[in-house]
Amino acid sequence: MVQVRTIGFRAFRDRFRNIINPKPITDALHLALSDIWRAGAERFIRESIKQVLVETGMSAASFFPLATETGIARALTAIQRHIARNATSGPKLGEPTFPSGRRSGGFQDIDAGRRLGEKAFRLSFGTANTPVFLFTFQTVVFQHSFHEQRQQSLFVGEVAFLLFTEPRMIQVANLLIREFLAGRRVRRGGRLVPFGGGI
Repeated sequence: MVQVRTIGFRAFRDRFRNIINPKPITDALHLALSDIWRAGAERFIRESIKQVLVETGMSAASFFPLATETGIARALTAIQRHIARNATSGPKLGEPTFPSGRRSGGFQDIDAGRRLGEKAFRLSFGTANTPVFLFTFQTVVFQHSFHEQRQQSLFVGEVAFLLFTEPRMIQVANLLIREFLAGRRVRRGGRLVPFGGGI
């Protein structure tokens, strides 16, 4: 299971307590850091999926709900390509479905993987006032769990996630804070937006 958690930015909040109107900076920080967190989850998917063995596509399909949650099309495309290029059989009946070895009944197929994948992850951004970023992912399909020790898909994905998010979150937070304290505008969604307020 992958579990990454960044708890609030208390140091930033403490610094902004003396600011007359801290809402513009806290909103800008939360929006920018949420985008990075979401993109990190997409990076997790694209790197993890390369290590997932594909027979019916059920294991790989368990990543679909997370990809949908990120809203980044590249993640969905990476999963679809991986299944299309590597599937060795169609749907199967009668083999274990869950990591515990228990079978849920029905077929082992992409739709079953997608349904199980809805319980595989948690992706949370908190709010601008309490920016608690949380990302967890666990194997929910028997074959994925069975091969995970050798394939290390979650470890590979976690490393990709951390290498992507950690430096960017620090860099973007520092940039936004500097721009805010200097009273400048910041680029948000392709346009310049004034912070407003001041110290």
